[in-house]
Amino acid sequence: MVIFLVGFMGSGKNWWGQMLADHMHIPFYDLDQEIVQSTGMDIVSIFREKGEAFFREKETAVLELLIAGFSPDKHVRDSARKSFSAVIATGGGTPCFSGNMDLMNEHGLTVWLNPSIEELAGRLEKETESRPLLQGKSGNQLSAFIAAKLAERKPFYELAQIEIKNTHIAVEEFINLLNNESEFY
Repeated sequence: MVIFLVGFMGSGKNWWGQMLADHMHIPFYDLDQEIVQSTGMDIVSIFREKGEAFFREKETAVLELLIAGFSPDKHVRDSARKSFSAVIATGGGTPCFSGNMDLMNEHGLTVWLNPSIEELAGRLEKETESRPLLQGKSGNQLSAFIAAKLAERKPFYELAQIEIKNTHIAVEEFINLLNNESEFY
């Protein structure tokens, strides 16, 4: 089974992804890092030099490759693809483009990490220069941006099969939430 962690930047997708993968003894993939490896460029450079449209196209292509179990061979039997298990932390915008949320729901369990706007702003305050959509924002401007962007993305995030608002829980409790809510696990 593939677990897709979705949510706004700073929601803890990478941290939780690594914790879950370690606990479950399955691989962890950070979609943004896979894009960096695929392009040879960091995310800020991709946005600056190639633009968001290029980034979103590459994001979908890499997501599809992950879902296919990294098999470049289209002749691999379906059973081999179905046996692929992993935790994948997506980018904050991943669910909002190219039908990606439908794709993830079709191929795994989607979990929306949804901490408060205040918590997101606190986490992101120190990272604004490394996140293309946040560059130059701080304080109230950062909180206002998060609130507006979150409102835009919420209809996509709400399509997740599980929503977790309290991300200050033990790994075992998180896994119990997955077990209790998922027909896949």
